[in-house]
Amino acid sequence: MILETNKFNGTKYNDWLRNLRIVLDFENQTYILYKPLPVTLLEGSTPEERVTFERWREENRKVRSVVQASMTNDIQKQYDRHDDVASIMLRMKEVYAVPDKHIRYAATKAFFGTKMTEGSSVREHGIKMLSLVEKLEDLQAGLDNDTYIDVILQSLPPSYDPFLVYYNMNGLEKSINELINMLVHYEVTTKKSEPSVLVGEASTSKAKGKGARRWKRNKSKAKAAASALSAPVAPVGMGKGKGKVGFKQNKANDVCIHCRKKGHWKRECPKLLSSVGTFVIEVNMIINSASWILDTGCGAHICNDLQVLERSRKLSRDEWVLKLGDGKAVAAEVVGIVHLVVSDQVRIELEDCYYVPSMIKNIIFISLLDNVGFEFMINKNYFYLMKNGSSHLLGKLHNGLYILQEHDLIMTAQNKRKMDNQDSGHICHARLGHISEDRIKRLVDSKSLEIDDLDHLPACESCLKGKMTKKPLRRRPSC
Repeated sequence: MILETNKFNGTKYNDWLRNLRIVLDFENQTYILYKPLPVTLLEGSTPEERVTFERWREENRKVRSVVQASMTNDIQKQYDRHDDVASIMLRMKEVYAVPDKHIRYAATKAFFGTKMTEGSSVREHGIKMLSLVEKLEDLQAGLDNDTYIDVILQSLPPSYDPFLVYYNMNGLEKSINELINMLVHYEVTTKKSEPSVLVGEASTSKAKGKGARRWKRNKSKAKAAASALSAPVAPVGMGKGKGKVGFKQNKANDVCIHCRKKGHWKRECPKLLSSVGTFVIEVNMIINSASWILDTGCGAHICNDLQVLERSRKLSRDEWVLKLGDGKAVAAEVVGIVHLVVSDQVRIELEDCYYVPSMIKNIIFISLLDNVGFEFMINKNYFYLMKNGSSHLLGKLHNGLYILQEHDLIMTAQNKRKMDNQDSGHICHARLGHISEDRIKRLVDSKSLEIDDLDHLPACESCLKGKMTKKPLRRRPSC
């Protein structure tokens, strides 16, 4: 079946020979292709020689039939007079076989010239490069494993530049199969960590000068006119309610109050409708408040989650104030330490990290990390962290900001923070049914409660409004 669908027609000799070997290997007859005819039997030949000769002649006859059946009719006629299969294969090699030099040149050209297109599967690309490597090894091209690895890395698209930097700077030595597995893992990881951005449709026109301001004033009116098109038109006399009259249908003599022309109303005015939807640009970005931004001008580490802080202390009012770009000042409430685990080898400790609940993102101040021995590198929209001679991908540029990779980020908080005295006193007051301060002091004196400072308890808003924090429901009258 294999040779029937792949008959030799004078081209692709190597492919035909490979299929022929596959068929003959199944019957252990491949040696007939290269073993010449044994010496002719003589009268004094031994029985073993006679058995060997008869066996070879029988196998040669079968293989000759298979070889000729796998050729086209024109090529079969050229070898009808040859009984020895080895002589047939020798003549075919002289005529049809491509020299190994040419095959090696074509394989080398394909290997060095193959490039992976952006967005295609890196697994399929790796399998293709691996097959070319095996072909070059069969042809004894003389290339070593390092050369194969370098060529495969050079064939990758620009999106794999972070992987190349990581591979080269860490001095990794992998086999081709291990390299392909690493590339597949990088492809899967990169797709998972890709942020989602929703961008609305925008018009190609641009508003300039007074026209833009004029359009802005009439924006609400234009939207009202556009929405009026979807309203159903009721015939005369079909309005709802008593004394209401339906819409008028004859508009031939009516004048549009927008363009001052007859034949239509304002909600159907072509001039007005042509301006609706122009100059509208909307960009919606999904904001993740737990993400960390790499910044060089903030002045301090800032977080918006109190749970990630260790060894924290509460700040007094206006002890540390952050001034925003619009001039608004926000005060930090707590300061502590945050531990970020980027990888197994790199752990970042953010000392003096301030808790500002009004911030929508966490901020890492790069200059402070530089003071503790970290090195940084920015290359092709990627931010790398270097420590002890090894580099690690720390962040990626997104919407003008370098964002810390979230899929590798682990935040640890090992120490349990002590509850503030004022908060603990207020909680005890509320949980005990809003009891008075005198009763709380008696409980503290009897060591039933542990509250250090009772002189600065905050005022209870519920107690100021009245002891009854919930109004009772009215009783329903009995029937």
